[in-house]
Amino acid sequence: MAHRFGGSGLGLTITRRICHLMGGAITLDGEEGKGTVAEFQVRLKSAEPPEARTHCADLASAEALLEARNWTILVVDDSAVNRKVVTQYLKRYKLTVLEAEDGVNAVDLWRRTKPDFILMDINMPVMGGIAAALRIREEAIERAEPRVPIVALTANAMSHQVNDYLDAGLDAHIAKPVGRAELVRVIGSFLSQRVSRC
Repeated sequence: MAHRFGGSGLGLTITRRICHLMGGAITLDGEEGKGTVAEFQVRLKSAEPPEARTHCADLASAEALLEARNWTILVVDDSAVNRKVVTQYLKRYKLTVLEAEDGVNAVDLWRRTKPDFILMDINMPVMGGIAAALRIREEAIERAEPRVPIVALTANAMSHQVNDYLDAGLDAHIAKPVGRAELVRVIGSFLSQRVSRC
């Protein structure tokens, strides 16, 4: 726990009420000094797929598109491990993968290399992903340059957060951790749009 003392239990009371309103229940099994397990069951309707997945091409056509030319992909993340994972996913394709550890370096690389696609983490030091996306969009408009697809790749996936990303000029959102197939489908779908405009 981050706090010196525990809370009043209000959060648990609210959670129990929410579970009941959703036609379910919550149970607790705990032992002092060992921790507590909370389990809940609720009734949910089938949801529409998240917006980012509506941009997915099928995997085979996406892979063919990634092999069609030497695309340049910019991966922006302050975690070297996260950048390495994405790079490993993409190394089988004819791609140039560039890496940036924060938004400042991302904007600089975008200016110098004009990548075809950007994967942007959100929470980074120096300059975060939203600020970097806004800077890229503003400069592209000023210079009358083509719009590069920028997709948020972040663990922050609440609906209001995703809306903030889209309002800031990002094109879609992928939640971490991401699998190779999903990543390739999303990249392929945006690159196919660039091909159709050529």
